[in-house]
Formats: sequence, structure tokens, C-alpha cells
Amino acid sequence: MPEVVEKLIKARHLYLKAERFYLAVSTIWDCRREALARIRKRDYDAETILICTVKHRRRVRHLISDVLKPIFEAYHPKVHSPTALSIMFHRICRKADVKVKKGSSFHSRRRNLRTILEWRLAEERLPLSLIADYFGREKTTKGITYWGGRNVGYI
Repeated sequence: MPEVVEKLIKARHLYLKAERFYLAVSTIWDCRREALARIRKRDYDAETILICTVKHRRRVRHLISDVLKPIFEAYHPKVHSPTALSIMFHRICRKADVKVKKGSSFHSRRRNLRTILEWRLAEERLPLSLIADYFGREKTTKGITYWGGRNVGYI
């Protein structure tokens, strides 16, 4: 739920630089832990980050907001395994006093983010398909998810 994500973000002062970095990336850009593990310093600069998706290896460039820039400047990603990132996620939750439910991970933040964005877009009467554009989803995925047909995303 959005309250849990807010609680994780509000406790950022308790986290190590790496924990802040990976939590920020996962909650803003919908990354799987495998994609998080692939991020290297060469993938971002002061303005943008290039994220390689897991399923189709698409490379999506995102803008880095001013509020996140200090987090990106403070940390240079190291090689982490997906398992190490799962352990890191559980450590972040402990520090934020968030109860970890079975199946909760960086990946579950993806579902939370999508839900929050869908609510906000609906409130503003904007097309939900903007979410697929933001996350760099393939056109067929966009069509299936938001219009019920794989070819609709190409229109």
C-alpha cells in the first residue's frame, strides 16, 4: 500500500548509501531486482539513468529528479546478486519498522508503484496507458494491459 512505501521513504536517514540508492531506483522506475543488480555507475550521469529491463533487455532512459540527485552522487553501484538485493530489501524494511510479508521484495514495490500511478492518473482523468510509456513497456504489453489486445499498442 502507499502508506508502506511512504514509511520506507521517510526512514531514508536510517539507510546506508546503497540502501537509499536501490530503494529510490526501485520505487521510482519499477525495477526488478535483476535490473537493479545490473546498474553500474556508467549507466547514469547527473541528469539521466539508463535502465536495462529484465524480460526483453530494453534500455530505457529516465530523468533523475533534483531530489534524487544527492542519492545518485553519493553512491557508486557495486556488483550485487539478486539474492543480495533481496537481503538488502529486508534490512531496509527492518530499519523502517515495516513488517515484511511473505513475497514482499523490491519486485512487490513494482506493483505498489503501478497501483499508485493508476489511482493518480484516474483522478486526473489521464489515460492509464501512460504508465506503460513511463516504464518503457513494449507496445504489445501496453496493448494487452490497457486495451485488451496485443496490436492495439501499435496504433
